[in-house]
Amino acid sequence: MIIINSEKIRTVPNDFRTHLNYVKFLREKSSNITLTCKRKALKNFAKKPVELEKNIRSVKVTKESIDKEYEMIKMHSNYARYCVSWIAVKSYYLLYYLELILIYLIDGDKNHFEMGHSAILKIFKNKIAEGILFFNKQIFNEVKPCYDANKFRAPSGSNLRSNCPEGIRTNQILRKLAEYKGDEFKRDKKIRDYRKESKRKKRDDFLKKEKVTLFDFFYLYRIKSNYRDLKFIDQPIPQESFQDYYEEYYNLTMNFYSAFEEAINNLATIF
Repeated sequence: MIIINSEKIRTVPNDFRTHLNYVKFLREKSSNITLTCKRKALKNFAKKPVELEKNIRSVKVTKESIDKEYEMIKMHSNYARYCVSWIAVKSYYLLYYLELILIYLIDGDKNHFEMGHSAILKIFKNKIAEGILFFNKQIFNEVKPCYDANKFRAPSGSNLRSNCPEGIRTNQILRKLAEYKGDEFKRDKKIRDYRKESKRKKRDDFLKKEKVTLFDFFYLYRIKSNYRDLKFIDQPIPQESFQDYYEEYYNLTMNFYSAFEEAINNLATIF
């Protein structure tokens, strides 16, 4: 086994720094974020359906797991090295269960509980686009075609600067998320490469039709974690940088957790 003494590591690889900057930016911009629904709940929840009860329990268990992990990292900072690759997965599922609950309260359709992750995210984003749901921070309500997001070209080295202007940083993140959506499309369609024009057309048609928002961050980073593609984590990195990354991701997640929790409780008293 190779043991790396993180105390002797002083440099942070550029890709790790880039992703840390992205997470930190989203955490800062989502501070005090709220989520408002213009509709009332369609159901009387005197008797909650089994599917709803299950997701409420999943929210509690997942949040407890993340909270305990975070407390452990605060006591033992070296533990963060082993947790950063999983925070994206746990974070996503916490917000996914909340999405399901919120959408059910709005639509009253139990079939939503049987739908896939991308389908639920699409329903949620459609409600944002229709104005049924909206965040108080406009930056999280904006949508852009992936094809357009991919065209953005940032000034050289701006991804490594912690004080990058909001507009540039937003487009950097949207471009990265659009890239991840393209990777997911390529994997799902079992496309090896784009040397053939017909395959390039399929890719471009998908990217023109598919929309991306900053909220896609949670789903797409979870996908990258599941497929072990977060290579920026698997490097010699200072111990404190792992801790910074985890803490930023945790606080970003809790910003949105609070927003969803308040929106849900405003529709029905279920917690």
